[in-house]
Amino acid sequence: MSILPEYLIDLVERSSMIAERLSPQFTVNDNAPQFENLVSSRLETWCEYVAKGDIKKFERRLLLDGLNWETVKLAIAPVCLVDKINLPAWTKTLHESIQAATVASGQEAIYGCIDPEVPIPFEELFLPFIYLARQRLVTRTGSNYYLLSDDAHNMLERSLLSALSNLGASVAELKFSSFRAVRESPLAYIFKQSQNIVNRDLYKTFINQMLHQGGLVDLYREYPVLARLIAAKTDFWVDAIEEFITHLAADYAEIQQVFQPETESGQVISVKCDLSDAHNNHHTVIIITFASGLKVVYKPKSLEIDQAFFNLLSWINEEGIDLPFKSLKVLNRCDHGWVEFVPTLPCKDEPAIERYYQRIGMLLGLLYVLKGNDCHYQNLIACGEHPILIDLETLIHPIMKEEGESEKKLNALNLASDFLHKNSVLATHLLPQWNPLLDGKLVYDLSPLGINEQQNSEYEQPIFLNINTDKMCIKHESVQIAKGDNHLPRIDGCVISPSEYIEDVVAGFEKIYCFLINHRECLVGNNSPLSRFSHQRIRYLFRATQIYASVLANALRPECLKDGIDYSIRIDVLSLPFLAGEKKSLFWPLLREELRSMAQMDIPYLSAFTDQGELFGGLSSIPFADCLIPSYPEVLTKLQTLSQEDLTLQIEVIRATFSASVANNLEGALSNCVAVTKPSPQNTAPLTQELCIQEAIAIANQIQQRAIRAEDGSAAWIGLGYMPKVERFSTQALGYSLYDGNCGISLFLAALWTVTKDEQYRQLALDSLIPLRQFVHSSPPATQEKLIQYINIGAGIGLGSMLYGLVQISKLLNEPTLLEDAQQLTSLLTPKTIAKDQELVLISGSAGAILGLLSLYQATGDAMCLELAVKSGHHIFSQGLDSSVGVKTWETTGKRLLAGFAHGAAGIAYALLRLYDITLETNFLMGAKAAIAYERSLFVPEVGNWMDLRTPDNSFMSGWSHGAAGIALARLGSLSIFNDEPIAQEIEIALNTTQKTSFDRVDRLDCGNFGIIDILLEASRQLSQPNLLHDAQQRASWVVNRARNQGSFYLFSRQQQDIYNPSFFNGVAGIGYGLLRLNYPELLPSVLLFA
Repeated sequence: MSILPEYLIDLVERSSMIAERLSPQFTVNDNAPQFENLVSSRLETWCEYVAKGDIKKFERRLLLDGLNWETVKLAIAPVCLVDKINLPAWTKTLHESIQAATVASGQEAIYGCIDPEVPIPFEELFLPFIYLARQRLVTRTGSNYYLLSDDAHNMLERSLLSALSNLGASVAELKFSSFRAVRESPLAYIFKQSQNIVNRDLYKTFINQMLHQGGLVDLYREYPVLARLIAAKTDFWVDAIEEFITHLAADYAEIQQVFQPETESGQVISVKCDLSDAHNNHHTVIIITFASGLKVVYKPKSLEIDQAFFNLLSWINEEGIDLPFKSLKVLNRCDHGWVEFVPTLPCKDEPAIERYYQRIGMLLGLLYVLKGNDCHYQNLIACGEHPILIDLETLIHPIMKEEGESEKKLNALNLASDFLHKNSVLATHLLPQWNPLLDGKLVYDLSPLGINEQQNSEYEQPIFLNINTDKMCIKHESVQIAKGDNHLPRIDGCVISPSEYIEDVVAGFEKIYCFLINHRECLVGNNSPLSRFSHQRIRYLFRATQIYASVLANALRPECLKDGIDYSIRIDVLSLPFLAGEKKSLFWPLLREELRSMAQMDIPYLSAFTDQGELFGGLSSIPFADCLIPSYPEVLTKLQTLSQEDLTLQIEVIRATFSASVANNLEGALSNCVAVTKPSPQNTAPLTQELCIQEAIAIANQIQQRAIRAEDGSAAWIGLGYMPKVERFSTQALGYSLYDGNCGISLFLAALWTVTKDEQYRQLALDSLIPLRQFVHSSPPATQEKLIQYINIGAGIGLGSMLYGLVQISKLLNEPTLLEDAQQLTSLLTPKTIAKDQELVLISGSAGAILGLLSLYQATGDAMCLELAVKSGHHIFSQGLDSSVGVKTWETTGKRLLAGFAHGAAGIAYALLRLYDITLETNFLMGAKAAIAYERSLFVPEVGNWMDLRTPDNSFMSGWSHGAAGIALARLGSLSIFNDEPIAQEIEIALNTTQKTSFDRVDRLDCGNFGIIDILLEASRQLSQPNLLHDAQQRASWVVNRARNQGSFYLFSRQQQDIYNPSFFNGVAGIGYGLLRLNYPELLPSVLLFA
């Protein structure tokens, strides 16, 4: 046995992970320099990462692994390896690669994996691993090595070279930058960067030092985790490719017989690697092309589920479905298999496009019944008029057991959420779906039927410029989330989006749904095509792959590669969701499996059998948890419960998801409709008080019919929820808020009871608040904390909105207990929560919190409410920035300095003036004046409006959220508090612009007709101008008449006329409230003003 160098022992010790240091393999090194300081610093960092600095939560994290403050030191302290002879396998690979450096250096020409036209950053540093991997592969595979051509092997090796560079290039760039700084003055470097001259002398000298003068050893000593990961990656690659070649040799004859029996396949001449996430020791999907032209897909897992699915499609075709599916050939070999390659092909004509989207609907119906999951755009190929699913590992996807499920009674909101995410077509992920990242500051849609345009993100990734030259550097650029288009049909070279084919999707869904009902008895039998799914091993998705990828990217930063503890702490952020409760979670073993995989850069792979509840790690035969509800019986139950009622409901969800994918407040304000002239009274039927009440009752009755009810009497709804940070909508169970949740719906129902005294509306108003009241009084602190992290503190969808809503509903229903609920809710609005607010604006930040708190203070006299409002005001004032026009302003939505009421300066000024009116604290007056002064800098006199900086051309809106109408309301609401000389003129101009706004726009309250109606109504009251009331009434009359003629109100656009949304600000509840307030303005407050 060869003796390995001593420095490798040090690398093993310092690259060891937390779990490894707790094993008998290591002992604590008490003699390490700065021992106590190092341990203390690591504990502080770990606590911050996994528990956001919360000591009690971090203690729970330690207890889950049986640790405390003393024993945890064993996990994060410097350690000594007990067995210094039998080192991990990766150390041998690392040592041999360093020895191979002299062999690999200077012989780049023999490496076909290098492309001079497309260099890989620091590729020369990683060629020793390529040399070593090639030698091992040749030795292990023998003659089978030559089943692949030289070109094919070069492609395989280039994939490894790219992977190693991705791991180590950022660290190498740091070393190169230091090397260059010593040999080149900053001025010379800057000069070179400005010149279009390519020089590689310094770079070559650096590479020579690394390969021949001990530079690699020094690098690995400084970054031992990098050394471990690069060597381990090489080992995994050799193992995986050896396995692939061995399988190819064993299956060669049958591959030809199954996929191309008429032609000799020949040698493999091309491979495409890394076509899937790395699982189970870095195994991935590979596409191979034979000399004959045959393409097949290699998958390193059992393909029984694929066989079962395509067998089902063939059976459906045989039963006479009029739009037959395309099935794929599959060769399954238990632990691996081969699948027919699916090319992207165009459609012949327009009818073929329609058939494609009908088949998408049929596929959606099958996935709905088969409990399919994770059907993102990369898993679908448009092959002519056939959509083909190419990854079926999450079919028959199980549901995780609810902890304490036997004692738990779900309220209506829980039921609505469970239905949508577990028992509706949305769970397939085939439909459009905005997914939030970065605390909601970014959304992305990876569904096949979602928006296909490039989506910006706030994630940054390093981009290498001037690769492998003296000028090489890293530039950090925002990642563009750009979907390919292989999942979309095309004709004559043009990609065809699904937006014009929604009804074809619906028709296909209805077709397969009815087919399944008609063949139900056959399908549930013992020997049916479904029975092949009864004992299949499938993948269980515990978290989105994007979460794992994000965590892994953070852990692979250079500063985390100097010690295994730093890497371990970064991946341990996955433990955060487990720390919400006081008890050890049933699902805690999942985290251990996740951390085990992430420690070796694998995306965790959890699996289960469709008829069992046990969970397995990877392809292990030993389960580590029993926490799932078996999925195959659930499929049979789903099939048995298909009905006309469920079909109607699912179709509604389909249409709603498409609407949510394109809806935004910008669209609502612009309306995408042609402007029309102001209608004359002769063309508009008068809107009497009686007609307004009748219309409001009709709206309430529809809301009542669509309510989801629970045994506890609670009510909830599904609709389009609003994401204010990105101004997008998503189909969801509507939550607690005023803007788009139960508080808003309840407020409308309370107003209707106030006018009609019909008890059913009072009862429904109270029933809709049951989930919120349960949350306030019965939810564990951890659950409440989790919600506060998810929502904001504003007056739209945050805590401020709930406070305001509860106060107003209490007044209308004469229900003082609701005020007690509101006071209890303020306990969640802590100074710490306020200090964390970065939104500031009325709809989602501290300005909105002020208005909610002042409403409660005025109703109860609770001094704590005023104190919190003042803290919110101080927080806003402290966040002010100097603007380009010389006055203080604030970053609002998307870090822009916006005008307007909901998202901009007008709303901030209004909230500060309301607070000043009560406290007389001059800072609040100063802040309000500054906000108004900044907003004036965005005013364009020729247009009579304020620029909207959200739009590329700084165009103009006129709704409550943005533009003249909302600014008029803000100035009116604070007119008695602050009225400098230009205020009256601004109000006059803004109202004039508002009156000219087109009638032919969306109808909703936030940025549509009823927002304008309420603003004109409020202006008429405050300014004693009857003509404004007349305009409000005329607009309302026109809108109601249009809705009656068209069959519904326009909530989002003319193209989305059929979309129903029950919520207040962007749905029918707000329209109903607006109709009531138009006739009872003294009885019902202006919610838009939070009065």
